[in-house]
Amino acid sequence: MKTLHTRLIMDSGKEYIIEKHPEDLIASYENQMGVIVNKFFHYKGLIAINPAHISSIEGIEVEIED
Repeated sequence: MKTLHTRLIMDSGKEYIIEKHPEDLIASYENQMGVIVNKFFHYKGLIAINPAHISSIEGIEVEIED
């Protein structure tokens, strides 16, 4: 089975794969007025991403086990 995850490319060039659909991820970074917030989001306790420093978001298909 395939699903869509998100590759984030930061201003620094560093890349992260987040196990979330790109549209859902973008929505989680926006405030009620649709503006990208300037705060850290933590993923699996290992990384913290500030969406103000994301230069590109890409959907990637990944194979998952049923």
